[in-house]
Amino acid sequence: MVLVLVQARFSQRLDLAGRIPAFRQACEKLGYPIFRESTVRILNLGFGLSDSTETQPTPRWDFLDKTQRWNVVLSQEFLMIQTTDYPIFEEFLAKWKDLLEAARLLEIPVVERLGLRYVDLVQPEAGEKLADYIAPAMAGLEPIAGSGLERKSHLAVTVFQSAQGLMVVRVIPATTPLPPDLDNPHLKGLKFITPGSVFLDFDHASTDGLDFDPEIVSSATDALHEAPDTLFRNVVTPMAFDKWKGRNLP
Repeated sequence: MVLVLVQARFSQRLDLAGRIPAFRQACEKLGYPIFRESTVRILNLGFGLSDSTETQPTPRWDFLDKTQRWNVVLSQEFLMIQTTDYPIFEEFLAKWKDLLEAARLLEIPVVERLGLRYVDLVQPEAGEKLADYIAPAMAGLEPIAGSGLERKSHLAVTVFQSAQGLMVVRVIPATTPLPPDLDNPHLKGLKFITPGSVFLDFDHASTDGLDFDPEIVSSATDALHEAPDTLFRNVVTPMAFDKWKGRNLP
């Protein structure tokens, strides 16, 4: 397990900066005393006559625990908690609910998108194939022995419809500590990447509008958990389960 996160997205709130001091105090009481403030740039595609593109700066606030393996992220458009030290789901959900309680003071009315994501790292050893770890449908085609071909990389994406929304399962080459759409320089505990590794990425999201209420949002998060847990057990081979015995699962 490389990273687990849950994110609640909402309509852009330009008034959050004034609420940060109070929210920072609330996060400190929850065990996130390390504070980082930064500006990130969001790419806006231009659809005018020139079809130009531009980047728009937006503030981001990070709150981390002492180990820097638990990270609360707040921007003008989302609230998220992520970790490289995943316990069991019930403990993860409890931390998320505590954060939602603290976030009441942000006065966010509606969650427009709720997403739960698990990123696993699969690192075949010498003489092993990806198909030794994950189901053939996701592991992809291996060259026939003696063909003179060598597989350099593999990418697979499957989208499922669930009762909650869409579930996306990705297999992508692991060339950096996190998938390319995830960038967090603050988190510690990321894995060392070896050649031939891939990310097995489960991303389950709902776009049903939810009141920003801790009970409602945490219950909806709990409902999102079943699909990645089930699919993980279907995608991973018995050999992988045996090798990863005792390690944290979704």
